[in-house]
Amino acid sequence: MPNSLDLIYAYNATWGPPEFQNTAYPLSGKYKIKYNQNENSLNISQNQDYMDDFWGGNIVSCFAVVGENGSGKTNLMNFLMYSLKDMKEALKPRSEFMMVFEHRTGGKEEILLCCTGQFASIQVNSQNLKIKVIKKIFIKGEPLDFLDEYEISYFHNPLTQNDYQYEKKCNYDFSAGRLIYEHFNMTYEMHYDGLNKDKIMNYFSQEAFRIIEFLYGYALDSQTKTPFPLPQAITVKIADGGYHKDYLMKEAGKIRVNKEDEPVFSEKLIALQQGFSNLKDEYGTNWAAQAVINVILNSFKRMIIPCAVPYDTQKAQENCLFFCNTCDFLKHKVHLKKYTVYSASRRILNSLKKHFFEHKEYLEKADEFISWLERNQDRIEAYQTWDNRGISFKTGAETEDFILQLIKHYSNLNFDFPFLEFSFGVSTGEYCFLSVFSHLFSMVNTKQRITNVYNYSPLSWATSNVLLILDEADLSLHPRWQRMYIKWITEFCKSLFQWIEVKIIITTHSPILLSDFPSNSVLYLKKMNGKTETFTDIADTFGSNIYTLFLNSFFLDEDGTMGAFAEEKINEAASILLNHGDEFREKREKVKTIIDYIGEGPVKSKLEELYYDELSRRQMFHNQKTDHLKSESQSSKRTAYKNQTSFNQASEKDSGSADHGITETIAKLRRQKEELELIISNLEKKL
Repeated sequence: MPNSLDLIYAYNATWGPPEFQNTAYPLSGKYKIKYNQNENSLNISQNQDYMDDFWGGNIVSCFAVVGENGSGKTNLMNFLMYSLKDMKEALKPRSEFMMVFEHRTGGKEEILLCCTGQFASIQVNSQNLKIKVIKKIFIKGEPLDFLDEYEISYFHNPLTQNDYQYEKKCNYDFSAGRLIYEHFNMTYEMHYDGLNKDKIMNYFSQEAFRIIEFLYGYALDSQTKTPFPLPQAITVKIADGGYHKDYLMKEAGKIRVNKEDEPVFSEKLIALQQGFSNLKDEYGTNWAAQAVINVILNSFKRMIIPCAVPYDTQKAQENCLFFCNTCDFLKHKVHLKKYTVYSASRRILNSLKKHFFEHKEYLEKADEFISWLERNQDRIEAYQTWDNRGISFKTGAETEDFILQLIKHYSNLNFDFPFLEFSFGVSTGEYCFLSVFSHLFSMVNTKQRITNVYNYSPLSWATSNVLLILDEADLSLHPRWQRMYIKWITEFCKSLFQWIEVKIIITTHSPILLSDFPSNSVLYLKKMNGKTETFTDIADTFGSNIYTLFLNSFFLDEDGTMGAFAEEKINEAASILLNHGDEFREKREKVKTIIDYIGEGPVKSKLEELYYDELSRRQMFHNQKTDHLKSESQSSKRTAYKNQTSFNQASEKDSGSADHGITETIAKLRRQKEELELIISNLEKKL
């Protein structure tokens, strides 16, 4: 077994904004570690519930970090990486911190406490530890030999300013922002940065190279079991050539020339532009011809455009005129009839070689690519797509040599303008996995068959430990893919890093991912009173159902798991039902529609019950009111009749006595009132 170095605890004293400072981060389920700031002491004990070799193979441990947005998950990852970077590169620490490692070497186990000056007098208290040796190492900007065997690999798909603008966080910083910056910086140093599209297009081109190298160098190997779906086909299209040509002509027009030479120079540029258009009109009906034309355009950009070469006014003018004269035969379509696109381009390249001696190697590679395209013309035509802008072919052993040769030639010529677009017919989630796995493969791929100057160097032979950080691992993944994420990552790392031990730390918002982690391997971050607080073992996570994890592990017990918009609408409907006012009559249909929209469950059932109870109550009230009015009318008729037939008798009675009919009506109304009050009371009890 290799030497093992596992980061198990970190304490940030002064890194970042105040709300993230003086925060402890337990990073292993194997130990319970607590720092007492008042006593400046560190208490370490063994976690009796921890199971060794839980993840199997060379996976030392997997650890999850969860928390709401703004709680400090990414800040924690940056703190870890920058602090470890300072330690690895023997730099003066940029902040005060301490880190605790479990170190196993030669059958010997020890705890390494690495700390800056603030913790010089720290006391370590260990309880029930199997490991007896505890070493205290003070970080002073000096080499730490045990970190020579330790590397970090970082993935972060969102494009953030921190990843793009600031320094690389580790030797294998595969964050999207860092890769885009590094690709652009490389072209800038090589003076090929004049095209605005370079940053993004270069990034995707190099990503495609890595994925293809991974497919043919690892994943398609019949002896290798790859735990995720692979692309069934590769499509290679020509990029926006019109933009390419128009950009070049615009940039060439910026070359300063002597005033007396301006008319001739402008005329030559117009003729060159017409010649490039003629090339496309005459030959650009198939993919290979369009690729050849782009090679010539790239040659023009490399040798002529001021932003691509050290600027010298006189030399730029002479070089541009020479290129224009070389391509002068293109301006007459009738002359092109005796050429093929290959022979026409070869005539141009042979002439350029005699003048641009400093670019001879590049021109030789351009010639080789064009010759390769000519030799493979029949095969390319068989692969050609219906619109002639691309070629598409199945992945497999029979196409391996073709694609590797294509990439090899293209990667020598694409820095000026990446004129090919590679796609794999995969979903965003599949592309995410392919990107992660191809980058991990590049860390151990010592036999790269594709020329790619953007690749990081493979791991050294001395590396025995890798810390794999996956920030926001679940981003863009369908729940079905989230369910497989940890299984696929761990299985892949077991197969890929066979001689290296791996620790995985992920940050996530996904309860599905979280259900793969035992409760002792989860760290919770929460903003409380303007400060980040950390918690462990607050919920059972491993194998738990998603609803419980949402409530308990993502702090939704206060807010619920329902969307805020839906919650507002449902509360509005419930308020109308509970108020028993005239608003129900006005908004009855709206309330019913909202209830119908709700998915099956207790919320819908209760609202339906309230809705139909309210309908019944209103119908009952309407019936009782009708009976009351009918009874009152009949009583009035009887009273009128008695008054007509017995007027004299009634007049003789005591004027203070109540009419019998009126008394009876009042009694009925009182009984009805009592019945209504009883109904209302029963409804209120139900609510």
